[in-house]
Amino acid sequence: MAISKIKSNSIADDAITSDKVADGTLVASDLLDNTITGAKLATDIDISTSGNITTTGDLTGTLATASQPNITSVGTLTSFTSTGIDDNATANALTIDSSSNLQFNSGYGSVATAYGCRAWVNFNGTGTVAINASGNVSSITDNGTGDYTINFATAMPDNDYSFTHGALYAVSNGFYHVYQNQTTTSCDVLFVASTNALADSSSVSATVHR
Repeated sequence: MAISKIKSNSIADDAITSDKVADGTLVASDLLDNTITGAKLATDIDISTSGNITTTGDLTGTLATASQPNITSVGTLTSFTSTGIDDNATANALTIDSSSNLQFNSGYGSVATAYGCRAWVNFNGTGTVAINASGNVSSITDNGTGDYTINFATAMPDNDYSFTHGALYAVSNGFYHVYQNQTTTSCDVLFVASTNALADSSSVSATVHR
C-alpha cells in the first residue's frame, strides 16, 4: 500500500534524505501539515517548493524551484548562492531598510544609503548634435550655439535634483557653463566662451543625482 502523506512530527530529526524520497525531491505538500523544518532534513537534499520554508535550525542543501519560495528563519541566513549573486561577505554588506532604501558597503567603510545617478549623458555639441552614450536620456535638443536641452526618458520625481555638467576644454576657447529651466523632464545647459559669447563644444557631459 502506498503512503501519500507523512505527518512531519512522526519523522525523526535529520532523518529525511533524498534517497528515501521516490523522485529524489521533497515538496512541502508531501507532508501532512505542509511544513518542512530544518530539523527534519539531512544535509545535501534537494527541496522543491513554491510555498514557504520555515526553519529554526540549519537548512543546508540545494533549493531547486521554478518559483521563488518565502524563506523564514529564526536564525541568520549566513550565505547563499544564486544566479548572478554569490555572497562571500564576512560582514553586513547590503541592506534594504524599512523605507525601501538600498544601503551597501562597497569599500566605503560602512553600510549607508546609496543615492543613484538618475540620468547621465555624453554628447557631441558641434554640427548635428549626437549622443555618444547615455542613461535615461531620450534626446538632446539643439537650441542654437552653445545652448542645449537634455531630455530625460523617465521623469524625475521633482525639480530638486542635483545637476552637474561640463564641456571639453579647448585651449583657444575657454568655457564657463551654467544651467537653467530645470524641470522634471529636462534641463537646459549653456556654454560661454572667453569672448563672452555662446559657443559649441565637441564633448559635453552631464549627470543627474537625486
